[in-house]
Amino acid sequence: MAQADAEPMMRQAVGAAPVTVVGPGPQKGGSDASGVYALIRRDQSPLAKETLQLIDATTMSVHPRFSAYLASVLGPTFRFLALAAIALAIAMLLKLPIPWAFLPLLLIFPAVIIAAKLVEIRTTTITFEGGRILVSKGAFAREVHNIELYRVLDIALQRSFVNRLTGDGTLILTVEGIHGSRDPFRVLLPGLAKIADLEELFRRLRSLVLLLRTGPWGKGLIY
Repeated sequence: MAQADAEPMMRQAVGAAPVTVVGPGPQKGGSDASGVYALIRRDQSPLAKETLQLIDATTMSVHPRFSAYLASVLGPTFRFLALAAIALAIAMLLKLPIPWAFLPLLLIFPAVIIAAKLVEIRTTTITFEGGRILVSKGAFAREVHNIELYRVLDIALQRSFVNRLTGDGTLILTVEGIHGSRDPFRVLLPGLAKIADLEELFRRLRSLVLLLRTGPWGKGLIY
């Protein structure tokens, strides 16, 4: 994105409040008949064609990678096991009776955490198409959130220490406030791809957002 490496695109985000989709999303390949994709298609300029190519190049639908969530899974697990070990040590020092037969049950807690995270990941689908992002979540009740890329103010790529070990990262989108709210909010998208592909997606999205926000068709977009 032009000058994107030297400075952030816009303001920092505060809060979080995604938009719920109330109608069908765009079809694969950016063929949304009434959305931003169709609006840009009416423009035959080279800039519009470049924007459409970037939209098509970023079309994808994925489940997040489990490895990107290792820190959130291992943190509570290690804390629980540490507390259990401390309690056991205190009981041994005080010579209190220890129900050894029930100690294997302590492994149930880590197993539940891992199983819950796996279900959350497998029932989450993140789709890039038609100049927007659709985030679908839920095993039983399903909710779908829509993020229009022309509303994105800034995109960042964050990698924790564990992410660097596993080759993962998180895209952080700062999005304009909606429904009368002026406060921007953040959308976190962890584990979309391995780091090499994620960095390429990051670069494409920054370029695409700049084109969507500054193109001559911007007057047709409702902010």
